[in-house]
Amino acid sequence: MRTFRYILSLLAATLALLAQPAMAQAPETSTKAQPSDPVFPYLLTIQQPAEGATLDVMIMNAAGTYTAVSSGQTVYNGTKVDLFFVPQEGYQLTVGSITYNGNATTAETLAPNDKGYTAQRSFTMPAQPTTVTAEAELIRYTITYDPNGGTLPQGSPTQYTVVSDEFTLPTPTHANTYLSFEGWKDTDGNTVATVAKGSIGDLSLTAQWKESELAEAVGQPTETQIITTIMTADEILADLAATWPKLTFTTDRGDVIDSPISWKLKDGATLDLTPGKKNPFEWTATPLPDGVKGNGYVMNGTTQVYLEASPIIPEDNGEITITDENKFQQDDGTDNYFNGEINGEEGKTINKLTLTPPADTDMTIKLNEVTSAATLINGTGTGKTNLTLSGTNSLGAVTIEPGNELTLTPGENAGDLVNTAVTNKGHFTDLTARVPTVTLPGNITLERVDPAASTPIPSTDGYAELEAGITAPEGTQMNLTYLWQIFNAQAGTWSTAPDDSQLRNASNTYRTRTVGQYRCLVTATVTGDGGTTTTTTLTTPPVAVTPYVPPVTPPTPQPATYTVTLPALVGASTTPAAGAHTVTEGDGFSFTLTLDADYDQSVPVVTVNGNALTPDASGKYTIADISANLTVAITGIVRNTTTGIEQVENATLIRAESGALLIRTPVSVTAQVIALTGNVVRTVRLPAGDSRVDGLASGIYIVRLSNEITKKVIIR
Repeated sequence: MRTFRYILSLLAATLALLAQPAMAQAPETSTKAQPSDPVFPYLLTIQQPAEGATLDVMIMNAAGTYTAVSSGQTVYNGTKVDLFFVPQEGYQLTVGSITYNGNATTAETLAPNDKGYTAQRSFTMPAQPTTVTAEAELIRYTITYDPNGGTLPQGSPTQYTVVSDEFTLPTPTHANTYLSFEGWKDTDGNTVATVAKGSIGDLSLTAQWKESELAEAVGQPTETQIITTIMTADEILADLAATWPKLTFTTDRGDVIDSPISWKLKDGATLDLTPGKKNPFEWTATPLPDGVKGNGYVMNGTTQVYLEASPIIPEDNGEITITDENKFQQDDGTDNYFNGEINGEEGKTINKLTLTPPADTDMTIKLNEVTSAATLINGTGTGKTNLTLSGTNSLGAVTIEPGNELTLTPGENAGDLVNTAVTNKGHFTDLTARVPTVTLPGNITLERVDPAASTPIPSTDGYAELEAGITAPEGTQMNLTYLWQIFNAQAGTWSTAPDDSQLRNASNTYRTRTVGQYRCLVTATVTGDGGTTTTTTLTTPPVAVTPYVPPVTPPTPQPATYTVTLPALVGASTTPAAGAHTVTEGDGFSFTLTLDADYDQSVPVVTVNGNALTPDASGKYTIADISANLTVAITGIVRNTTTGIEQVENATLIRAESGALLIRTPVSVTAQVIALTGNVVRTVRLPAGDSRVDGLASGIYIVRLSNEITKKVIIR
């Protein structure tokens, strides 16, 4: 009986094997083993992995190609069975999981393939039904973090699989609060913020940190600081430290950083507090903390410190001697510093102002509202003196000693120069045009005569003629030269006037066609008995040369005009005729009224803008002194009756005439004027008799009276 069951199972297996189709890539072959031992087909069951992989079962036939074997087929005992493992992405073979009937399989060398096989195992089919098994497991990918100086949060994920839900990478912290986390980058430089579900591969991540950047700096020392009193180096350093103790920075994240400043006198420099002498003091700010980007802000520099002296405030009735642009003596002969200015005070007078320029250095002194009884220029070298005058000044008796040179220059808000008489024994130039007279050697007086303030270019020959008005006194040995200048408003300077005339430097007159501001520098040269030459240059006030403007004849004003409108009448006419008549403002307007024969019993009523107008003895109506547009209205004109008591003819008349609608009715009625569109354009109440309706636009109208009379009219 056992033998019979075995034969039946063998027959069933054989039939099942014959029922399977052959693989397309290989001819049908037998799974029977080649040895001479007795072989029988046995059932092969393939138990696939639960997830993540597939196990392909193959048998190599005699042709050297593989034939796939499916679960449920039979395989002869002694046949070599090859097992190929195909994992899905993110899965791998569980070690030792490919077995047959629980027995280990043999590892084979896996040839390169495009099937996705990652492992090849084999076994020899035993003489019994066999079950092949395999298992796959998830690959656990690692995440390696480099916080780059920061600290990773506890519990940060270090592994993930292909089926892990998407998660966000952790945010590290840094002890340096000026650094902000910018994200993670992988080994390829890609920014990684999350790990999506389905991702694979190990991750090696490096934290990226961004420095704070300076957005604003407050408290930076200026290039030049002026110290107003004399100090020692230590006092200056203390003052600088108090003025600029620190730099205060604001970052782009809103952080405020104080950077203390240290000061020192520049190495190798010697402190010199002479007014105007610059002393270099170096400052250095404390370096910025780590994590802050400087953005080019200056953290050190040099500040120039110098003494700025105050102006001279004169004592009343005192004496002042100036020996340099910033050094003077007052009464007691002690040298003092000043800033090159003398500020006068009302009611205070300097008895004597002496200006002694250095032997080979020019000096410029500014006088502001100064009053001096006497002014002396007595340098012993080649230094020149320039006085810049602002406001009103009085220099008293000015004496310029031989070999000295004085120039007066107008300053800001230059005013008058009063009580000033100049005696010139050297060289004198007045650019203020305010010195009236100068006494020269030989008791010669040179007087300034100013030209007219404005000279238009005449229409005759197109030249304006200017005259300096300064000439040499008769009988004097004086050489006069004249230099005419024009003002350049754009540059703010004077330059030699264009030579479009003649005799410019040989005459006190100058002819020009060029519009602008002119002045003349008149230089008088006198040679004394000892051969000493004295020069005096006086400047005339600026003269405006203006363009020729032909006289303009004003246009004759046109009188205003108005209109007087006479109405069109039924049964009468006017002279002049009906219509608008133009009348000049202030004039009168007259007209006459003539009744037709059938209307000559009427008593017309004439009004102008509602005011009654009566005719004179000749029947003329006159409107006097017209100053507005006027409209004349005439009513009361009706057809004559047969007798004095006869009623007006019981007839109605509707017609158009002269652009108006004329309606005659024996009784009072209401009239409607209707356009062809059906719109009522006018509704009027008419008295018995003749009436006129004006102001209708040209067109065709239907006139409907309240007594049921209707007529179509055309207004032209």
